Amino acid sequence: MPEEGVESLLAHLNSVHPKITFTVECEQNGVHPFLDVLVRREHYGRLSYAVYRKPMNVDRYLRADSHHHSAHLASVPRTLINRALKLCDLDYIDAELNHVKDVLVGNGYK
Repeated sequence: MPEEGVESLLAHLNSVHPKITFTVECEQNGVHPFLDVLVRREHYGRLSYAVYRKPMNVDRYLRADSHHHSAHLASVPRTLINRALKLCDLDYIDAELNHVKDVLVGNGYK
């Protein structure tokens, strides 16, 4: 949307219900985080996608040695791997899967 319309749209959305407040994050240097996806505008016009983690993220997940049901423990690596495979473009998939591996090892997974 054109930049000049963002503030008026935000004001309208925030006026709909007093308990619901919206915020806006604008693209900076061709990069825009949206939910857990980092959208990049490449120099040739194409959009590329990678997993986005907020700066305060500490990669702490359910530890493998915790006393939880095995299905819950198995869901941690499965979820992180599926998120990487579904969100990342081929350019970023290897780096993300390496990050997932390091995170899982750090949380006690083999």
